[in-house]
Amino acid sequence: PEAPRVCRAFALLGSFGDTPRHRAMSADGDEVRRTTERCIVLVGAVGAGKSSVGNALASGQNPFTARRSASGVTSTSSGAACAGPGLGGVAIVDGNETWWVIDTPGLSDGNETKPGSSDDEVLGEIVRCCASSDHRLNPTFGIDIFALVFNASGRVTAGDLRVVEDLKLTFGAGRFLERCVVVFTHADVLRTEGCDLEAYLSQCPEAMRTLLSQIGGGEPVFADLAGVNSAKGSNSRSLKTTGSLSPFVVDLATAVRRADAAVANSCLRSVGIDPADKRRVVAADVIAAAQARAPKLGMKAARRQRQEVNKKRRETQDATQGGGDWVGDLGAWVSNLIAPIAPVEKTVDDCL
Repeated sequence: PEAPRVCRAFALLGSFGDTPRHRAMSADGDEVRRTTERCIVLVGAVGAGKSSVGNALASGQNPFTARRSASGVTSTSSGAACAGPGLGGVAIVDGNETWWVIDTPGLSDGNETKPGSSDDEVLGEIVRCCASSDHRLNPTFGIDIFALVFNASGRVTAGDLRVVEDLKLTFGAGRFLERCVVVFTHADVLRTEGCDLEAYLSQCPEAMRTLLSQIGGGEPVFADLAGVNSAKGSNSRSLKTTGSLSPFVVDLATAVRRADAAVANSCLRSVGIDPADKRRVVAADVIAAAQARAPKLGMKAARRQRQEVNKKRRETQDATQGGGDWVGDLGAWVSNLIAPIAPVEKTVDDCL
């Protein structure tokens, strides 16, 4: 059932590359500064508040459309530069990091009549975030962090958890989980109702508690974004320069550092051009995840396939040489009788 989804993903993947690192050179040719570009992608169900999270991180006025709606507002992925320094005004490693935030359409909309609203098409939009052919969407050509966004003002539903499974299948469970940070929006609603955040988490489904124990970002981040986004809408300056840095951004930066540490200690490596740089998810990793879950041929099917190849090879030799080669025929006959030992294929999730 995953085959159509894989094909759509492949169609959107271009060439892939390493993390762009821009070096400023002095007049003598000496390197004086190095800037690393990184990317955080907002994923989740429809109505979770992804666009509001993106606006809280982005520089300038709100670049993403965020409003109350009966159906999904965002239909295509779009990106913006984060407020500097670092992620939304907080440096993750050092001041030389430049972050980009990408807002994606919501999964599990259920509105199949709306163009681009099916889960297959939405997953294709998310995969496009790591396709280097679209540099206008993501100049970093990869994904460093997945921010998995939930709406704390409602229940955690089966559709919310199905989103997680779809993303794990698309990017590989290990690569997705260790780079994942969970964000709950509308924390102000919980506080207004006098609900303790710890009590809220204790009432979540068992699958959610299991997810929180598996992700690299550790404990979730609660976001009260109403005041942040309204303040940014009236003032285009970054939160850092106004001296009103949001506690949400500080907590998110802490979770991102935990995810970075999980990736640094992981045995998983990118299958991209530079395997030594294992921090990021690139297009090649999406292809590897699709190949890992593709159905494998059984021993009998593999032998039949090999017999057909040998038969065609003999027919070609007979047509070109005008006669049969009894030595070659004997070798092909013996190879068909003896089934080789099938190699054990390891997937990206075998390290988990």
